[in-house]
Amino acid sequence: APALAIVGLDPMPAGGWELTVVGLQGTTCLVDESVDLVSWSTLLSVPVNASTLALPLPSPAGAGPRFYRVRTE
Repeated sequence: APALAIVGLDPMPAGGWELTVVGLQGTTCLVDESVDLVSWSTLLSVPVNASTLALPLPSPAGAGPRFYRVRTE
């Protein structure tokens, strides 16, 4: 089984998105973002202290489409 998996992506009332991730406790969740699926940059680095994480993702005004992936460090 993968160490991390995205299980939800929901809009937040104030804007942006909430990314729900399940993972193995004791690992570090890295959330990367890309605008073209070629170049990626790390947006968040969060220790997995519970099996489910709810992570807020900003949505900059005027920003085009964004792609996200999760991985362990």
